Amino acid sequence: MNRNRMILGCLVVSLVLAAYLLKEWLSTGELKVPTRPHEVPLSATWIGEEWVNCNEIGNSPMEFTCKFYDDVSGKELQEGRFVWRGRGDPPVRAGVLLEQPGWDGTALSFAGGQLVSAIEQPE
Repeated sequence: MNRNRMILGCLVVSLVLAAYLLKEWLSTGELKVPTRPHEVPLSATWIGEEWVNCNEIGNSPMEFTCKFYDDVSGKELQEGRFVWRGRGDPPVRAGVLLEQPGWDGTALSFAGGQLVSAIEQPE
């Protein structure tokens, strides 16, 4: 009788552990970049739920116009002027982001700094 309980207990623990490991394995996969809508420029980077494309303003390597697009429809969501606040050169070349940024709705965050809205910055 005790042996049957022990086997049943081990089986239950094994099933719970297997279910937990399966859940973890399924939830830790990389996000898959969606198909780029034709309205979104090829130089745009997917930042999770949105595409972004940033281009230098004139000859200034620290000021950019960034456009954000819906990741499914390709509809332009917003456009704004952004400035680099950080160490060294901004990680943007010819509209392409050289690093995957974080996006909190107001700033694109990189390892060495941020592209922040120029509207919020004192001139």
